[in-house]
Amino acid sequence: NDLATRIKSVVADLGLTCIELIEKLGLYQQNNHDYNLKHTVENLCQKVIEKISYVLAALQTSARGTQACINAASTVSGIIADLVR
Repeated sequence: NDLATRIKSVVADLGLTCIELIEKLGLYQQNNHDYNLKHTVENLCQKVIEKISYVLAALQTSARGTQACINAASTVSGIIADLVR
């Protein structure tokens, strides 16, 4: 449950950052000579990359848990097979 909450949180945070980036890109498209706005867009791009890394880290944590369950099930299956023999 904690992992699900974490994934939900980081994905929501990524979404909000993407919305902000898209809004600023729209403004920048209308006024591409605004260097402050260009700097803001560049910073938001870096934030999106950072947020993506957080999402990937959360998903990898989930995958490790899933892989651990698969490994445990395989081990238990092997033990049961040995006991049946």
